[in-house]
Parts: sequence; C-alpha cells; structure tokens
Amino acid sequence: MTAVTCTDEIREELKKTELIVFDVDGVLIDTKPSFIETIIITAKYYINETLELPLDLSGLTTSHAMDFKSYSGFNNDWNLTTALVAFLLYNNRSGNGEIGNKEFLREVDKLGGGMEGVKEHINNIIDKQDFEWIYERVDHPLIRKTFQEFYAGNEYCEHLYGYKPAIYNGSGTIKNEIVLLDRSLIDRWQGKTGILTGRYEKETEIALELTGLADINRELVQFADYIVPDKPHPAKMEKIIDISECGNVLFIGDSIDDFLTTENYNKLGRDVSLQFGLVNDPDSDYPEKAKRFSAGSVNELLYYVIEMKSV
Repeated sequence: MTAVTCTDEIREELKKTELIVFDVDGVLIDTKPSFIETIIITAKYYINETLELPLDLSGLTTSHAMDFKSYSGFNNDWNLTTALVAFLLYNNRSGNGEIGNKEFLREVDKLGGGMEGVKEHINNIIDKQDFEWIYERVDHPLIRKTFQEFYAGNEYCEHLYGYKPAIYNGSGTIKNEIVLLDRSLIDRWQGKTGILTGRYEKETEIALELTGLADINRELVQFADYIVPDKPHPAKMEKIIDISECGNVLFIGDSIDDFLTTENYNKLGRDVSLQFGLVNDPDSDYPEKAKRFSAGSVNELLYYVIEMKSV
C-alpha cells in the first residue's frame, strides 16, 4: 500500500462524487505483461523477421515503451508500436548506438506528439534519402496485424479481430493480464460506474468479464470505435457524463492522455465538476497537477472516495 495524495480542494469535491469513470489498462488490469510486452515483441519481430534487418534489439525493453506512454498521443498501442519501429529504424540509420528515446520524444511532443509527430520529427532531422528508406519500411497495417496476433494468439485472434492468425500461431500475451481491481470495492461504491478506454469493443468486453464488471451499464462504456475521437479528446467523456446526468464525476486513469482528457473536458465550460485520480506508475513521468489526487493503485483511490463519501 502507498500513501494517497489528495489536496484539500479535491477532497471536498470527492465527497460529492456521483459517477466514477475508469480507464482499463494499467488501472483495472495490469497490461504490462500483455499490451506493453506485445509492443516490444512486435517491434523486434517486425524489424528482425519481417524486414529481415539484423539490428541488435536485445536492449529494447518495456521501459522504452513506457517512455512513449509518458507523452500525449501514444494511448493507442498499435500506433505506439509503429512509432517505436520508425524510431528504431531512424536510430539505426542515423548511427546511434544506444536505444535512448527521451530527448527524441521531447522534440516529438513539441510537434503535437503521436505517430505523426514522430514522422514529422524524423523528417526534420534526417536527410530525404534516409527518411524515404525508413518510411518505405514502416507498414502500419502490417505492424498492427502483427501486434494483434501476438496479443490475441491463436485462441482469441478470430474472436477479437475477425481473422485467423497467419504470422503467429502460439498463445497470446492476453493470457498474461492480471486483474488489479478489488471487485468488492465496486459493491461498496454506491454511485454510478463508467468506463473510458482505448481498447476496442471486443477487447473491452473481455476486460469487463475479467474484472467482474460485465453487468455495468453499457451506456456508460466508451471504447475506441474509429468514429468518436479518442483520448485526450473529451468527446467520449462528454458522452458518458451526459448520459449519466451526473454533476460530480471522477475519472481514474494512469496516463498523460487520461489526465489531458479531464483537462480538455473542463475547458468546455460545462456545469460539471470533473476531477482526476491518478494511478501513479513509478515508470512514468507526470505533471504535478496530475498528482493532486493520486496513489499507487486503483483500489487505494476507490477506497479513499468511498471513505470520503461516508464522512
């Protein structure tokens, strides 16, 4: 257990909470052994096997993926993996030995972040011939497909993504997912519960079953759908709050994009108090403002809110 950090101002708002919206990955479920590990597996496989490039990627670890997660624009793991592949090809093409990407990512962030920010930054710092060499080899649909197969494996690939695996036919990393949520706390929570996740619909359904939240009101569940913009855009949060008809809301997340979703919603000027609760991952960097209500686990945050509501 870690100490809960909470400012006096937020503590008073928490006493009035009517709706708690949860992110899934890193909050309700530990996905470092699944999604985050799959980012690394996919990048290595794609470069060494698909492209048949003999790059030494033995030093590539999940901490490099978490570096990307510390910046806005990398909430989607498929896009993050493509951005990582582009970075690794750039790193090799430019003659850099170490796989160090923090300075690189700071510059990408200045350009708006995300997969497109990576592309723009590489274009700015490398000659045209090398840029074209890199992006002739960055095939996002194929990288995404490779990721899906390593994540879902032969058991879940067709169910989740609608096709039989052709690249990898073993067991998927999805089986490594660990539930973080203490379901009994949801039973003690007397308010409404929502979900805002970057997962796609069938991935979300599996997560809800795994965490014991399969009975949640589906109108308060928002997932990636290629229609409504994803986090950090506030549109999906806006939809959840509008349907719930609640005026005091808490969003519990673990990423910079989760925090920015809250900030962007509050800029809309709605008559709603939306607070942010951070599951503080020691491998990630967060702005101080994101830490005003924070703890090391979702259970500590949820327990704290339940206790505040009883005061």
